[in-house]
Amino acid sequence: MNEATCPSCGQVVAKARYCAFCGAELLQDGSEEIPNNVLEQLRIRKRIEEIAGEMAFLRNEIDKLTEQISEGRNIEEYALRVKELKEKIKLVKSERSSLEEKLKPLSLEKIAEERMNLEKRIKRLETIHERKEISDETYEKLKKEYGERLEQLKEEHYRQVIKVEKWIEQLKRKIKRIKNDSELLYARYMTGELTKEEYAKEKEKLSKELETNNIYAEMLELLLKKWS
Repeated sequence: MNEATCPSCGQVVAKARYCAFCGAELLQDGSEEIPNNVLEQLRIRKRIEEIAGEMAFLRNEIDKLTEQISEGRNIEEYALRVKELKEKIKLVKSERSSLEEKLKPLSLEKIAEERMNLEKRIKRLETIHERKEISDETYEKLKKEYGERLEQLKEEHYRQVIKVEKWIEQLKRKIKRIKNDSELLYARYMTGELTKEEYAKEKEKLSKELETNNIYAEMLELLLKKWS
């Protein structure tokens, strides 16, 4: 195919580096696409965060009801409600445990942590050498070995940072497209092309998609801030 859909304005254009309509950079291949395994990890992390909020809410409700019970108000009714809430907490805890088993570090996290650990190892090497606890020969051998590995990790770390930056750019383009689609949808509704029900249905889908992509972008930005 010699055509591509612009991720920014949504126009179908001839394949090129930039969109002929809005000037946005077009994806030349799939290299900037967020892999499915990364999206799955983001979904897992998002849900774990949601569960934390749900559990905090449920515990707060239990505390309120327990206080009412201690004051002798609607004891049977509130005790039953507390029992129901505790069951819900068990369910979300179980869900969280299941999700945590599937949780895996992203490539940037793994490389950055390995680099950080190696840099600590090099510092320890310097320390024991200064204390004369190892010979110069052993020191030079390990220094060379660690140094070569560190250079490899620095290069890979840089590549992973660039990759995440591109993923964030891709998400921001999607967010812009969704906002444009939402405005277009509103215009179609206001001109009478869509019924109120059709508009509400499509609007809800776009709103959910927008929320999800915003959250993913924020999560990746936090990841970048921590590990870049």
